[in-house]
Amino acid sequence: MAADSELPLSNTFKADIVWMHEEVLTPGKLYDFKLATRDLSGQVSAVDYQIDVNTLEKHATHSLGLNAIARCDVELTAAIPVDDYRTSPGTGSFIIVDRLTNVTVGAGMIRGTASESASATPSTDWAAFERDLNALVRKHFPHWEAKDISGLFNR
Repeated sequence: MAADSELPLSNTFKADIVWMHEEVLTPGKLYDFKLATRDLSGQVSAVDYQIDVNTLEKHATHSLGLNAIARCDVELTAAIPVDDYRTSPGTGSFIIVDRLTNVTVGAGMIRGTASESASATPSTDWAAFERDLNALVRKHFPHWEAKDISGLFNR
C-alpha cells in the first residue's frame, strides 16, 4: 500500500503506443482505455514522434498507421496512478478500444507523467475540499460514523 502512495496521480501521461488497426490514429478522437482493472475514456492528445522499428530513429508525425509505434501524450477523463511500464508491466500497460466497434485498435506502455500538463494544472485546495466532503458525509450519512476532520487543518 505504501508503494501505491508514491505513484504520481494524473490524467495525462506519456506512452509508447503501437497502433494495430487500418484506420489511422488521429489525435483528439475519443477511445476507451483499459488499464489494469480500470476502463476510462480518453484520447491521444499528441503524437511526439514515430519510432522506426528497423533503425530506432525518431520521425515527426501527427498520426499513426497500422503497426506504427510512437511516443504519445495521452489524456484520460479521470486521474490514475501513473505506473511506469519499466518498473511495473502489469499496471503500466494498457489497450485502446474503439468506442463504436469495440475493437482493440492499439496498445501502450506508460513512460511517465506528461510534465507540461502537470505544470500547467492549477493547484487544488484539497484541505477545503476534504473538509466540505467530510461535512457532507457526516450530514447525509450519519450511519457511516465519519469523524469530524475540520480541526485537522490550520485554516
